[in-house]
Amino acid sequence: MSDNLSLQERRIRAVNLRRAGADYRSIARSLGVSPSTAWRLVDDALRLVLVDGTERLRQIEGERLDDAQRALWPAVVSGDVRAVDVYIRLSARRARMFGLDIEAETEVEREMREAYREQVETFLAGLAVPAPKPRRPQPPEPTGLRALEPRHDRHE
Repeated sequence: MSDNLSLQERRIRAVNLRRAGADYRSIARSLGVSPSTAWRLVDDALRLVLVDGTERLRQIEGERLDDAQRALWPAVVSGDVRAVDVYIRLSARRARMFGLDIEAETEVEREMREAYREQVETFLAGLAVPAPKPRRPQPPEPTGLRALEPRHDRHE
């Protein structure tokens, strides 16, 4: 079968099979190629569109979520409570997968970091002790017999 299809057609077919949930062995059997070639077809096709491997996986998962949500939608609008619950979970999964909730978390983290910094600065400012005033240097105290001699700088 692989001889009858162009490289581009095989890539498209491989991606569609993968998107539908097929593993690489199944894709390989369907296209008459090895599993490693099946993987390479999917990878190459997605690489043409996307750069990052994580983004390629997100694209496939996003398309699967689209398909699942599209299939659920008629039951959701008709009021099927279970379908609504599943739809909400799919939407939450999409938000996590695509980082839609990250901005709110980042804002909270930023606010917490700023509040913590202010508390630390206030605490440290309260600990600050003014530097002592410089004193005039004093001559060293006499030792031995000189300690018994009267000092003229002392006010007795």
